Amino acid sequence: MCGTIGCQQTIASSVGTDALNCYACTSVTDGNCADTFKSDGIATSSVGCTACSKVEVNDLVTRACGIGSDGCTDIEVLGIKTTTCICSSDLCNAAYHVTVSLTMILMGIFATLL
Repeated sequence: MCGTIGCQQTIASSVGTDALNCYACTSVTDGNCADTFKSDGIATSSVGCTACSKVEVNDLVTRACGIGSDGCTDIEVLGIKTTTCICSSDLCNAAYHVTVSLTMILMGIFATLL
């Protein structure tokens, strides 16, 4: 058993520098977490985060650590629409949708011109 400060230091040192900061909230309990996102008072998490996620189920939004590759997937089952977006930069799950970087856009333009 360890004191609170000792445990926090152990957790922080085991995370390493590769962990991302992600917003962690749900619109079920916090209206600021909805699609019209307001970061005021929203908690962040970095413990073990290798990606961030934003999941929309109908009108409900959850933001948290995630796993997977960058991008969004849409699924509809029995009339329930779910959109899951994964991104891999600090606090990227604040975005309405995961955005493609300017570099990727420019690469696509140049590829079509060649």
